Amino acid sequence: MLKNEDSMGAAMAFGLIILTLLLSPLSGFSDEPHTYLGATGRYDLWLNDRHDGLVVFVHGSGGGVTYNQLMPTLKLVSTPHNLGVLVVQAPNNRETWAEPAQGASYGHARYLDDLINKVVLKRYAKFNEKPFVFIGISAGSTFLSGDFLPEFIDKYHGGAILLCGGGPPLTRAYTKIVRHAFRIESVISPSDFLYNQTLEGITYWRARRVKVNLTRSASKGHCGFNPETEIKGTLPNVLSAARI
Repeated sequence: MLKNEDSMGAAMAFGLIILTLLLSPLSGFSDEPHTYLGATGRYDLWLNDRHDGLVVFVHGSGGGVTYNQLMPTLKLVSTPHNLGVLVVQAPNNRETWAEPAQGASYGHARYLDDLINKVVLKRYAKFNEKPFVFIGISAGSTFLSGDFLPEFIDKYHGGAILLCGGGPPLTRAYTKIVRHAFRIESVISPSDFLYNQTLEGITYWRARRVKVNLTRSASKGHCGFNPETEIKGTLPNVLSAARI
């Protein structure tokens, strides 16, 4: 009977999540354009006034066309924590968010910050005090760790979940000590070709006193794990650190 009761309880909990998704009064935007300094991309936003924070997701290399493919999964894992979701496409049809190691900058970090300012913070003032959880996959994680956070980590409290990617900054070094609540959860397989680069990024952020937890996935190759499972497992850690 206990197994049956556990199954019924899990089914009811899942049903409540789905009901919340269906009934929540949203100020959502689907596949909307955003332009900043001549660069244009698109975004999906799922948000309401009752949300207590925001997940911001950036795709990996080659994921621009399907940038919002994980939106249903992100809604599902965010709802139990009362978080909204913003998924963003790299601007100007770039294949990746990550900046080039050499040459002129794409300005992607400032593009993302401008989008958050105009689409979220100016419309929902309370989110200036709420945690942000930045989630990247593959090159999206490399962009967050090496490009976006070195420029804007002082502005946001919360954390980041870096899935199968990461690394230190190549063009903009952050030299200060991070003194506000920010936690990084990194999930990657030792057999991933980005593993060593990701370890360099972890060392870089730990040296700046950011709490970084590394989960070595048993999966094989690049991004061989289930993103939903890994986000579910790491999201509570980021939020608990952000709300201390």
